[in-house]
Amino acid sequence: MIVITLSFVVGCGKSNNEAVGNNPDKKIKVTLLGAQFGDKSYWDSSKTGIEIAGEKFKDKIEINVVDMSPDRTKWKDALIEASEGDSDLIITGTWDQEENLEELAPIYPDKKYILFDSPVDYAKYGCENVYSMGYKANESGYLAGMVAAYMTTSKNNGINEAKTIGFVGGMDNTPIINDFLVGYIEGAQSVVPDIKVAVSYVGSFTDPAKAKELALAQFNSMNVDIIFSVAGASGTGTIEAASEIGKYVIGVDSDQSALYEGRKEQSAIVTSALKRVDNSIINSINKYLNDTLAFGKYEVLGINEEAIGIVKNDIFKSYVDADFISKIEESEKQLMDGQINITSAFDIDQEQVKKMVDSVQ
Repeated sequence: MIVITLSFVVGCGKSNNEAVGNNPDKKIKVTLLGAQFGDKSYWDSSKTGIEIAGEKFKDKIEINVVDMSPDRTKWKDALIEASEGDSDLIITGTWDQEENLEELAPIYPDKKYILFDSPVDYAKYGCENVYSMGYKANESGYLAGMVAAYMTTSKNNGINEAKTIGFVGGMDNTPIINDFLVGYIEGAQSVVPDIKVAVSYVGSFTDPAKAKELALAQFNSMNVDIIFSVAGASGTGTIEAASEIGKYVIGVDSDQSALYEGRKEQSAIVTSALKRVDNSIINSINKYLNDTLAFGKYEVLGINEEAIGIVKNDIFKSYVDADFISKIEESEKQLMDGQINITSAFDIDQEQVKKMVDSVQ
């Protein structure tokens, strides 16, 4: 286990957290339990968030970043170790930690926990010291689908006549991944009603070679012009595939084009569908410091909370014309106002997801 500690100059911030008490000279220790840093996606966003929070609130908090083992069976041990230590607030993510927190949080009532991208079962386990949050990935997926549909009917280089787009996911049967997918399909259909969508799953978030193989199959055998890659660290393989053969990709979670600055792959990334784990961590820590974080509650964050969106950088603007960008911005306003209703994979079962996918094959 690799531990990276980032400390800042001690200030006079006074914490109202129970574990810290009224000592004005003691900073709150906030620990992020992350994994797969360097994925150019989800986990990097979480690390960025806590580092920004560490600087923004440097007079009040000390941050500690723990890079957990890639072996997810060891994540419970990492959570126990952090809970036994001197951390006041422990932040971790995804469904692999859900059951661990449900078991451990009640054992450490003096600790506070934030779980991102997954809920805990408050009714069954209590967990009054846990705040959990999810993201309306279907909203960012919807916007990504609009972009993909535009690209497959555009005059950009490498676009064929077939109106077919692709999706490469990390794992099947997971609502967190399929929430992007169902939004993607509906967003694409809002632009091109009869669009076709090729869907593949890697079966892992850490297998870029497999993702590349699947992406090349979609590009070469299924007439796909652009792929939405929702596969964590595996997604780097999709990006490589698109770059090598002159096709396109939509990244996920972070602005993945910025992570390929100056490299050939950068120009293949039209946009990225953002799941702003970074923003949500910063905002949650801010609320915690102000005694307004809703422990004992699960909240789902979307475009209104600046927790999702798409990247509109110069690369994006070089591929997408101004009129369509205006159409996307109008859809964003409609999402904010609740005028667009998007299916969520959290509200339907896996069989219904399959039927939706079958309808666009």
